Amino acid sequence: MFRQPLPVFLFAHLLNFLLKLFLFTAKHFKVDIKPPADLQPANYKILSPLKDPLPVVEKKDYRKILADAEAQGKPISPVRRIKPLSVDIDKCPVCGAPADYLYSFGKDLEGFQKLQCKVCKHQWAPGRPAPKKFHPTYRCPFYGYALSKDKTRKNFTCNLAKSRFTYCLGLSLRQTVSALLLAMV
Repeated sequence: MFRQPLPVFLFAHLLNFLLKLFLFTAKHFKVDIKPPADLQPANYKILSPLKDPLPVVEKKDYRKILADAEAQGKPISPVRRIKPLSVDIDKCPVCGAPADYLYSFGKDLEGFQKLQCKVCKHQWAPGRPAPKKFHPTYRCPFYGYALSKDKTRKNFTCNLAKSRFTYCLGLSLRQTVSALLLAMV
């Protein structure tokens, strides 16, 4: 039918017409669809955090893992080292295996020495600092720049956009925008 694609302005009008047609039919022709009586199967159980207890997670013990491996005929022997470990550590944080069962496992992306437990196969970098907790980055609703906490008051906090020296009060979005508009004048 069309040899050339629709121009953009015609496509926008066509979509607008279809939207109006859909809204008209949804307003004037109501269809009542009743959901089935049983939405959930009979064996489905909803867990409640208040009523149901949390599952018990067994802590790994290296002695038990070594005994199970010995019973299966695959004993786990300590690591034979040529050089001592470059990191001073006593045991695995997960299963508690002594340093004899830990070996160097390369370095992570930040360059910290990684270790791996030969018993439970847990990998970690003991020298790596703990990750920072996630804090949201507040942004200026007018400019979109990141805001830094400047002052803390009794009922609100003052945030400062570093690129534009305007204050954004930690109240509501409407008050923040009005504060930005007043600061721009």
